[in-house]
Amino acid sequence: MGDRAPVHITIGGALPREHLAAFAAHAANYDLRTEWDGEPFDPAVLPLGEPLQLYGTELNGGQIPEIDAFCAEHGLPFRRWSGGCLGAYLPEIILFDGQGPMRDYTASEDEYVLFPRRGSTASRGCAISSARWPAQSWRSRPS
Repeated sequence: MGDRAPVHITIGGALPREHLAAFAAHAANYDLRTEWDGEPFDPAVLPLGEPLQLYGTELNGGQIPEIDAFCAEHGLPFRRWSGGCLGAYLPEIILFDGQGPMRDYTASEDEYVLFPRRGSTASRGCAISSARWPAQSWRSRPS
């Protein structure tokens, strides 16, 4: 069954309506909700003028690889936090800006990026800046 952990993903960008059903199916596979322990994601009720936020609990490894891959394939920027499991893996934050590689950071259980003590203040500041994700609104658009 594997170690289980929570996940919180914030997604921005524009998704063609023709792909919304496929996205909703992936979200349903992970039982993603619109709030912690809230209602399941419903593609008929999308946020207006803000990013889409989805939450999951008890996910294998705190991972949602089909959602990550879907967002990357469709150029949807996202920030995903996955909780850790004591003795198995640490919490992480994954950032994707809509193109290029996904960036991963060690995180705390309350969704903050963590950095080791070594290294200069300037290098940590640079890393913190690159770990910020400007929230974009989520919208579906005509094909």
